[in-house]
Amino acid sequence: MNMVIESTLFPKAMNQSGLSTFIYVFRLVVTAIIVLLFTQRCSAQLVEGQKAVDFGGGKSDIGLFANAGFVFYLPGKFSIRAGSFFETGNPYQFSYRNIGFDALFRYDLVNLYNILYINPQAGPTINYDHISPVKKAFTSSFNAGLKLGIEAEALLNEKFSFIAFFNQMVLARKNFGNQRYNYGLGVRLYIGN
Repeated sequence: MNMVIESTLFPKAMNQSGLSTFIYVFRLVVTAIIVLLFTQRCSAQLVEGQKAVDFGGGKSDIGLFANAGFVFYLPGKFSIRAGSFFETGNPYQFSYRNIGFDALFRYDLVNLYNILYINPQAGPTINYDHISPVKKAFTSSFNAGLKLGIEAEALLNEKFSFIAFFNQMVLARKNFGNQRYNYGLGVRLYIGN
């Protein structure tokens, strides 16, 4: 049975493409978070006025991305995350770059023992797309829309947590596609109350 679990949950990371390696690491981190949830209790709590910074990265429908953000906790179960992101890829043999900013309003839907939080989030997003080499009229474009997502946060102590997230953007302009998604992992560092 141990061989079956190892082969299905943790495929060998050797000789795998970037996506397969990312999925392997993602499964490994999620498994580590689950083990931590059942083996330790954390006294940390997310409270009004608390601030945090986060850094992450992962996979998108175009390629790879990295993000950074600032979270401010509001009264009740609400918080705001202001962030930026950078995405790069090579769709259809073109070189693609995207930089953007968003402001996400979040709600702490699930709080499991003050260790695991599940946060749906939504808010406006703006981004600047650049793709080359293509016709001059379509190489760059500003775009705006709505970003929807969900985040799981596992607190390790009062100052540090792991996050896993999935986001879907619905954008106004269709030059480079008006629906995009990304998913990934990150860390969040709490900087005070």
